[in-house]
Amino acid sequence: YSPSIVGNLSSTVRKYVLLGSARAFSLVPDRRAEDCRVAERAVRESGVTWTVLHPTVIYGGEGGGGAIDRLVSLVRRWEIIPLPRGGRALMQPILIDDVVSSLAAALDRSEAESKTIVLAGPRAMWLSDVVRICARLLERRVTVLPIPLWIARGLEGLERFFPGLAHGYDGEILRISEEK
Repeated sequence: YSPSIVGNLSSTVRKYVLLGSARAFSLVPDRRAEDCRVAERAVRESGVTWTVLHPTVIYGGEGGGGAIDRLVSLVRRWEIIPLPRGGRALMQPILIDDVVSSLAAALDRSEAESKTIVLAGPRAMWLSDVVRICARLLERRVTVLPIPLWIARGLEGLERFFPGLAHGYDGEILRISEEK
């Protein structure tokens, strides 16, 4: 979702279907979220027919490196998973296959034109429940440790001691407490 993509495409483009991210709605200052918002504005202002798709948390596929992959990595490494507010942030994960189907549909369906569409899975669940589901599938026992947000923010600097904790993104711990 590079903002420069619109300016680099040929003038023969008849339709843009931009795959952004629900991260665009984050209130946490974040370069990647801002890039997503800038790219969406560029597509909207391009004068070309457009559709923007913002998937929530994508899972499935191989080696995606997304939020679910990071949770799986944490569950594999640790028996205690510290989560801001005990993981009481809603998320609605979506299967990668459904994202791909949505991309294809956005290309073909006129009712998707000039719309920003959030792609979400069929069920909203607490982050703590997603962690427990990952643990059950990996046949691991984990305990979710509720921690105050101020402590969670302090953990971001400890990435080198707890690999996979915050994946090196500024504000990642803060973002984990946002609803998706």
